[in-house]
Order: sequence, then C-alpha cells, then structure tokens
Amino acid sequence: MRFRRQIQQNTILSDLRFKALETVTDTIASGDYKVSVKGKDKEILGPLALNINKMAESLDYSFTTINEWLNKKDDFINITAHELRTPLTTIKMALQYLKNAGANHSGWDEKAKFFIEKANSQTDKLTRILMDTFESSKITARAIPLDLTVFPIDGVLRESIELLTADNDRKIILSGDQHVLVKADKLKTEQVVNNLLSNAIKYSSSGAVVLATMRELAETVEVRIRDFGIGIPKEKLPLVFERYFRVEDGHKTGSGMGLGLYICKGIIEQHGGRIGAESELHEGTTIWFTLPKA
Repeated sequence: MRFRRQIQQNTILSDLRFKALETVTDTIASGDYKVSVKGKDKEILGPLALNINKMAESLDYSFTTINEWLNKKDDFINITAHELRTPLTTIKMALQYLKNAGANHSGWDEKAKFFIEKANSQTDKLTRILMDTFESSKITARAIPLDLTVFPIDGVLRESIELLTADNDRKIILSGDQHVLVKADKLKTEQVVNNLLSNAIKYSSSGAVVLATMRELAETVEVRIRDFGIGIPKEKLPLVFERYFRVEDGHKTGSGMGLGLYICKGIIEQHGGRIGAESELHEGTTIWFTLPKA
C-alpha cells in the first residue's frame, strides 16, 4: 500500500514539474525572456529552476544586445543613404548633361557615348540599391509615412504595364474587376506594383506572358501577379519576403540585393493589407496582395 502511495505521489509530482516546465518554456518560446521561475514552481522544479532562470537572463541579455546593434546598423544605413543621395544626384545631372551634349556634338565618337551611357545606367542602379536599402531600414523600424488617398487600382496597374512593356517583348494581360477604388498611398502602391511586375518579367523567358488580375472582395481589393517563369523551390517559398532573399537557379540569377519583396511586404502590411506567394518550380510564381477598399 505504501509503495503504491509513493508511486502516486511521484506521478503527481512529475505532472506538476511537467506543467511548470511547460509554462515557462512556452513563455520563453513566445519571446519573453524576462520570465523567471519562482514561488511554488521554483520549489517543484528545484535545481532546474535556477538553470532555467540563468538561461532566460542570458537570452534576454543576448537579444537586447542584438537589438541594440541592429538599431545602430539601421541608423548607419539611414545616415549613409542620406549623405550619398546628394553626390549621386550631382553625378547623374553631370552625366545627363554630357549625354545630351554628346548627342549634338559631331566630335564625340561612339566609344565615348557608350561609356557615358554605361556610367548613366550604373548610377541609376546604384541609386536604386541605395534607396532600397534606405527603404528597408524604415520598414524594419515600422516608420513608413503613408499619404492615404482614394484612387482606382487598375489605373496604377495600367500605367505600370505601359512603362514596363515599352522596351521588352513580354506581354502583360490585365483582367478582373475594373475601376475598383482603394484607399492607400498611391506612390507606395505604384512602388509595390512596379516591383512585382518587374520581378514577373525578370523571371520569365523572352516573349512570355504575365497575368495581372484584380478581384473585389468584401472589404479589400486583391491583386494577383502571375508569371510562368522559373518558379521557386517549395522549401524556399516561406522565405521569399525575408530581407536579402534572392531567387536563384542554375540558369538564371536575378540581380539586386533581395530587398524588393521585403519592402513590398512592409508597405502592404503598413496599409493593413496582406501579401503572399504561390509557386511551382519551372511552372511559375504568383504574388498576391490586398489593399483596403474605399
């Protein structure tokens, strides 16, 4: 009888220990590292409580330090981007002047014109990288200012399609609910649409078709951009909106720093919308997002 009672007491104690351990580990797993085991739980867990408390303190110190360094890094990026914008603008203006002068100057040879054009395009590329880096740091800090207005989403899509298909052989087909009004920041929305359509073109083969569709929902408008390009491996799909993620395969590598989709996600979520991705390797990718309906 005594032996049975002892087994029951041990079982109860084990259950209490398990529940106490489960409670504190769930708290730590949620990101709260300031938790500490005390009171009855400390008595139940015994020496283990001391080790858990030390671990939580160590994690809290580590993540606080990491966050401080991340904030310093973002501050550095913001300052650097701000300081570089002025000289880049000056260089761009000078190159544009030389390009225009060369077009009207018979003494300029084709080689000189080629290098001016090359310098011009590389300056544009550097400016885009700089602005993407600057924008991503604002998104990380959740500090994107929004100028909300009411406008038709199909107008933004049409302008972007006209711009992006002017100098390549891809075809973008727009379909779905027409003239639906959204309440959003128009410039930021244009940035998202341009980025998604540019990606769809970039990862499509020559002469391919890209589909852009609009769908009016109860409180939002959904836009879907579908390409039939290289696709994204299933294991990498959850990472597409992460900072610095880039789609690569053995045949084609996208240029850039991998900030485009990260920035798009930040802009859409700042509006209270949602964004997602669907893809099949070698069959294509669909990126969709929603914005509040006006």
